[in-house]
Amino acid sequence: MKLTLQQAASAVADLFEAAPETWTHGTNARDAFGLRVDVDDPIACCFCAIGGLRAASGCSQAGAYNFLARVQPFPTRHNDQRGRLAAIRMLRRAAGEIECERG
Repeated sequence: MKLTLQQAASAVADLFEAAPETWTHGTNARDAFGLRVDVDDPIACCFCAIGGLRAASGCSQAGAYNFLARVQPFPTRHNDQRGRLAAIRMLRRAAGEIECERG
């Protein structure tokens, strides 16, 4: 069963917190050897924030990007440059679990 984007954001944040090795950067998904794979590949086991949303919800790349961009400009760069904890916070904000930071 696929999740809504909001449910997926919460589930992916939970996954990244519970199992840090499931987070990645520089690509949507990786296999156990660190090689790039498609998010719907059965051997995918590590995801960036967008890849995790795509895998959990079945949404498109643009759909996941736009969902996260509502709370964080340039979400791909944020995931890749700020790291796992920043990706978790971004996902939690997108899920409506924490308030958006005001700058």
